[in-house]
Amino acid sequence: MPIIHCICCCPAPLCCSAPSVSADNATTSFTSIDVAVTPPALAPIGGWAQYKLEVCPTVPAGTCFSQDCRSLPQPSPTTTTCQVTGLVPGTGYSVAAAAVNGSLTTLASQTAAFETQIE
Repeated sequence: MPIIHCICCCPAPLCCSAPSVSADNATTSFTSIDVAVTPPALAPIGGWAQYKLEVCPTVPAGTCFSQDCRSLPQPSPTTTTCQVTGLVPGTGYSVAAAAVNGSLTTLASQTAAFETQIE
């Protein structure tokens, strides 16, 4: 079996994991949504300090933007709700998250798709 090496910006395997993210269309308004982020199983002492969310308009396509979200200070998997704001009504989006603590940053999560309500 081949050995898979992980190349990351911090000590492996800590940063070679990723949080998971989900977006529930039921929490979507015209210009915001609540996104659920669960941290990776491995965490630094004290847990992850925040999440960096990357939000990208997909329909119609547009410029991606970042938004920070404070996470819960626990190393165990505990879901944090992050509110994404500044969205355009009637637009499809994708969102991904990376966990951050100081200079440590995980890989980005898989993306979750959602659509804002139409006015």
